[in-house]
Amino acid sequence: MKQQLRFLAGAALAALLSVTPLFAGGEGEGTGGAAGAGAASAGMATEGEPYRDHMWPTVTAYTAATGKAIDSFSEAPALAALVASGDLPALDQRLPPDPAVIRPVDEIGRYGGTFNSHGDGREAAPGAIVEGSSQLLTAYNPDISQIVPNVIVGWEQSNGDRTFTLRLRPGMRWSDGELFDADDFVFWMEAVGGDDRVFSRIRSRNVIWRGSLPSIEKVDQYTVAYTWPDAYATAPLRMMATRPFHPEHYLAQFHVDFGENAEELAREGGYESWSQSFNDRSAERDGGGTRPVTLSANDIPLPVLDPWKLAEESPDSELWQRNPYYWKVDTAGNQLPYVDQVLVPMFPKPEEQVPVKLMAGEVDFTAGLNLPDLPVYKRNEESGGYKVVLMENGSSATEFGYVLNYTHKDPVLREIFNDVRFRQALSLAIDRQDMSDTLFFGQSKPVVLNAPTHWTGYEAWMNEDFRDRDLDRANALLDEMGLAWDGDRKWRLRPDGKVLGFEGSWPAGWDASYEDGMELISSYWAEIGVNMTQKYTPEELQHERALANEIDSSFWPGGGGAEITARINYPVRLMPAWHWIHCCASTSAPWRIWYDSGGADGEKPDDPDMLRLFEVVRELQVAEYGSAGYEKLANELLTLNAKNLWHVATVSPKPRVMAFADRLGNVPRDYEDGVTVLGLANTYAIDTWYIKE
Repeated sequence: MKQQLRFLAGAALAALLSVTPLFAGGEGEGTGGAAGAGAASAGMATEGEPYRDHMWPTVTAYTAATGKAIDSFSEAPALAALVASGDLPALDQRLPPDPAVIRPVDEIGRYGGTFNSHGDGREAAPGAIVEGSSQLLTAYNPDISQIVPNVIVGWEQSNGDRTFTLRLRPGMRWSDGELFDADDFVFWMEAVGGDDRVFSRIRSRNVIWRGSLPSIEKVDQYTVAYTWPDAYATAPLRMMATRPFHPEHYLAQFHVDFGENAEELAREGGYESWSQSFNDRSAERDGGGTRPVTLSANDIPLPVLDPWKLAEESPDSELWQRNPYYWKVDTAGNQLPYVDQVLVPMFPKPEEQVPVKLMAGEVDFTAGLNLPDLPVYKRNEESGGYKVVLMENGSSATEFGYVLNYTHKDPVLREIFNDVRFRQALSLAIDRQDMSDTLFFGQSKPVVLNAPTHWTGYEAWMNEDFRDRDLDRANALLDEMGLAWDGDRKWRLRPDGKVLGFEGSWPAGWDASYEDGMELISSYWAEIGVNMTQKYTPEELQHERALANEIDSSFWPGGGGAEITARINYPVRLMPAWHWIHCCASTSAPWRIWYDSGGADGEKPDDPDMLRLFEVVRELQVAEYGSAGYEKLANELLTLNAKNLWHVATVSPKPRVMAFADRLGNVPRDYEDGVTVLGLANTYAIDTWYIKE
């Protein structure tokens, strides 16, 4: 991601979208999906730069921006057949009068077929195709340089930035045909956002501002307004990547405050309580996807706004079928998605099974192939009917980062860890080029700062200081600290005479490069007398130990390092607990708990730079993006991290190795310089992918 991030200004966008719908959907063009296998104008090439200025919240906005009209709408043959049999309402009763528009990257696609995806049988996760296509308030292009309304059609701020008003799309419907309107936002706020009985780690993370939930007002059927006690200037960005709505018409019956039979329904469903039943059915787990944990009462899945809805599931597979009420069309007026259904077999060992299935032609798309196996994937492209694509991972700062525990319960280790000279010595001992060559075929670059270079305020020195291997300098720093060698000159000694050593914890189950990387780091530090022993733990247990302050150090990829992530959430890689505190704390949790509680709990840092870091983060969250004040704060945030080496990077993220079946159209294929920052499926408009055969 070379360019500075740019965002459509809220005021300008609101002005663009303040128009009202001009027409209702028609019967579809004569060559439309009702008659055959293809969509209207199937195969017609589209014009424009790939993945830029390709999304519009309404047809009205599309016409205003391009001067082109969409005069009628078409639907998939499978849906047209259901309409003809009387099993489904006509298209103009399912599609909103002014639907959202997407310009496919290459051409207008064809309807039909089954998309062969894959899931993770260990976690019952349906994979990137399904979860990645969950619809949020806004939509993004791959490098997050453009953000446009998605589920909503526009927003405004007023009342000194204390009020945030969302405008919805009239006539838009859930997958069961019920209207999607302001009541669904009000219900979410009342049933989830402010209810501690409903478990969700993320339910109110970006809705709460300075400790307070907003009040919510239903202005009219398609307008809701949030109002906070304090100005919340960044609400348009921070709330845009959330889903603060639930299908009231379906879920209210399972919530004790809204449904008089909620407890009875819970017992009938085999649950111990209504809240457990509601959590399962509402998909309010630890993520924002719409997939329920189980099929709901009477085998009715949770209504969704997404391209596909869950139709069948078993321990071995899931089948997702097109949502007949999906509210997006292509530039020829064809209702999306193109693909009829998504088949998701569950692989207990996806890291082993997916590559085999891919090369056998049984998987259409995968986004997590191992870089070391790239030559094998390339050799089998023709026989497997796919192409491998490398993309820059713009979400991450490093492929292999580490952070010490600065709130360690051992006072001796704590003092050592909090001495910046120790952290400098550790960084100087690492051979970053050797790591890149050994682990990632030289595809990663030596880095130090745990933030991507596209950040506002980035300066080159931040990735140069303490980057290059220098054992003499590292040993001199440890000598200066008084950390003497033992009699055999094998290990350094702590001030209390014990060997200077600590555990390096990393989550078991990551790819083989992490185990090899831990061996390399351990060997580098052994050369300066520091004994780091490897601790492999299940991911959930590692985070539990970190949150309990029972961890020495944490090793983790640098996901969440992008500037857009910091603006939407907070700088997860640049402040304690050096990852998302709600799910994935790395170390130093007591400092973060102190910050989040306003000093009521946790532990106040002694380090003035750490205290200043917290102040900078707080100020950055309300600064106007692109202003001189924002740029100064961003630079100070990066400077504090680069100077103190709290969370240290080693090598830049390896390219993401993805594979796309040759039979798919409108997929990223010739964009090796592409960037992935957030979910691939949404940013690359998966609802416009299609099957050519």
